Parts: sequence; structure tokens; C-alpha cells
Amino acid sequence: MVVIPGPLTPLDTTVNMSTWGTELTNGIDRVLHNTSQVVVAQFQVSPTVPMLKYWFLDGTQAGEYVVTSGGNDLNYVFDMAYDAQNTCYYMAGLTTAGSGICVFKTNMQGVWTGNFINEVDFSDDLLTGNKAANFATWDQGQVQLTMDDGTNDGDIPNVYLKITDRLYKISTSGTIGYVDGLSGLEAVSVAYNTITDLGTVGVSSLNWVSYTGQDYVTYLRHVTGLGNDYIKRIDDTALALDSKQVQLTMASYNTTWTSVSNYKLFFNQRDFNTCYYVFGTGSYDLYEFNVDETMAAFVAVNVDDAIMAAGTDAQTTITAEVINAYGDPLTGKDVVFSSNAYGSIIPPSTVTTSGGGVATATFQVGGSTGTATITATITES
Repeated sequence: MVVIPGPLTPLDTTVNMSTWGTELTNGIDRVLHNTSQVVVAQFQVSPTVPMLKYWFLDGTQAGEYVVTSGGNDLNYVFDMAYDAQNTCYYMAGLTTAGSGICVFKTNMQGVWTGNFINEVDFSDDLLTGNKAANFATWDQGQVQLTMDDGTNDGDIPNVYLKITDRLYKISTSGTIGYVDGLSGLEAVSVAYNTITDLGTVGVSSLNWVSYTGQDYVTYLRHVTGLGNDYIKRIDDTALALDSKQVQLTMASYNTTWTSVSNYKLFFNQRDFNTCYYVFGTGSYDLYEFNVDETMAAFVAVNVDDAIMAAGTDAQTTITAEVINAYGDPLTGKDVVFSSNAYGSIIPPSTVTTSGGGVATATFQVGGSTGTATITATITES
């Protein structure tokens, strides 16, 4: 028996982000969550006016700020991240100087504090032309950024730049001036790698997460045509794609990238096992996924003998296999077996899973003819 992990169904927290849709006519570029339990959205009320909006997790709005430029071109700011010191980093497409991008910094109120990358010129590389002329290509997730907290690098955060199918890890210990194309980025990067899946249509929500000392860069991958959505993750040291992924249920995923609010996945910075997205048209609810690797997500139940004669006290072995959201078998989970009136479970009815995530029990047929229903239940605290 092989259990195939299916899509996780989100919990509707019933929290309505009542002001989520206000003024977001040009779409949300990035949604983040900070350790103060505040949701941060970066968006633009026009091509030249980027803004920050803040919400508490109960749905009430906490504030909003206009992002200042410090002389940078603010046409089409299309991604942002922040570090543990609450410095915000923004990626902007240049329209007046060169033909690439810049990354500049502000505080959490949007006030400019300096530049990180003055300019990456793509005039002779993968992304040609300026942002205004190629808005559709640049804005469809082809260029994204996220940040870590610097814990494993002497408390110096790193910026991760996704440019088409390439991922760059760059220390924030200094300021980068003019960089000539991808070869220039490779020269200043701590590490970089080409990951084919990153360059496909339907990649969004680049995030950094940490689990028990292991750090990852994650992204949301929509498989066009199949309607499947996955959290995929990249080892942040090797910058190599991890084999594990989680399938999500995200109804009516918008692959045209014009939705003002939907499908920007973001993680709880106090608990990376929880991620959220906001969905709605007019009314915007906060949805939650639990991607904890230690928790049971799926269980499959099978029996050795599916047909037995009633009234014979015949017995058969029931096997339950328990896996997490990534498809890994879980050891040490208590499975409670139960049956309807057409049979019974021979004690013990509670069995702990073995190293392969397997628990077995014995079913004894009852005296009446009918269909016996056997249930295996795992309760997580």
C-alpha cells in the first residue's frame, strides 16, 4: 500500500480583511507577515506610487504608508521583503536610467534609508528592455526577492533574487553599485544556481523559512492546465531544489496575475509551519494551511480480506499508513481503529505507528449481513 499525499484544504479562519480591496486597483505585489503578528502588503495605487499597508491578524487595519524614493525610479515597484531589523527591501524596474532593476531600502513606514543594488543592467542579458516596456514579462513572477534573518551568517541577512530560472543569494553586508547583467550578479553573490522549475509560468510568493536549523527558500508553483498548486522548497545553502513538496487547494487560481489580492502565500514568522493567503471578491477572508512535517495529514486504510461471511467470527488484518503533507511516513502516531455495527475491532483498538508509518489491527466480522465501515483516526494536539 502506498499513500499518495493529496492537496491540503485550507482552514477559513473567518477573519475578514475588510479593507483588503481598498485602493488595490493595481494589484498586490507582495504579502508578508512579521514577528509582531502583523500582515504587511506592498502594492501600488498607480505605477509611480508604491505603498505599504498593515493589518492585524483579527482583520483590522493597522496603518498605511507611501514609500519614498530617495531619488530612485518608483515606476513599477514589484516586490519587497524585510529583514529581522525591519528594514524593507524593494525591487523596482528602472525606466529612466539603464534598462534593469534596482533594490532600495526603507524603514517599516516606507521612508527611504539607502540603496542595496543601484542597478542591474539587463540590456544584453535574459531580461531585455526597461520595466515599462516589458511590464507583463517582469511582473509575472519572473523577478522576485525574499530575505533570511541572518542567523546562520553572523546575523547578516541575505537577499535572495529570483531572475527567471536563476536564484542568487547576496549578503547585505555591503552596497552593490552597477551590475552588468547576470554575470555581474554571479560575481557579487554568495551563491547562485539555475533551477529550471523557477522559470516556469505560475511561480509566485518567494519566501524564506526555517525548520529546526534547516533553512529553505520556498515558492508557490501553479501547474497550468492541471489546476494544481504546490509549495516547493530550495535548500538555502546549496540552492538546490528539495524533493519534497506540498500540494494545496487554492480555488480558481488566477494565472493572469491581474487579481488584486489572491494567491500571495505568506508564512507566519513565529511559526513557519503555518502559511496563509487572502482570498475573495469584495469580502476577503484569511485562509490558513498547516504544513507541519510532524503532523499527520493523510491516512490510508486497507484490509487483507474485503469480503467475509457474516456470523462466522472471521478475522482480517487492517493496515493504516500515516503520512505528513510532504508524503513522509510518521512514526509514533496513535491510530484509533473503530467499526460500525457490522463488525468490531479486536483489542487493542489504539495502535502506534511503526517506523514506516504503519499501524495494524484486527477486525472481526459481525453476525449481520451488510457493509462494515472501518475508520482509522489520528488526533493531533
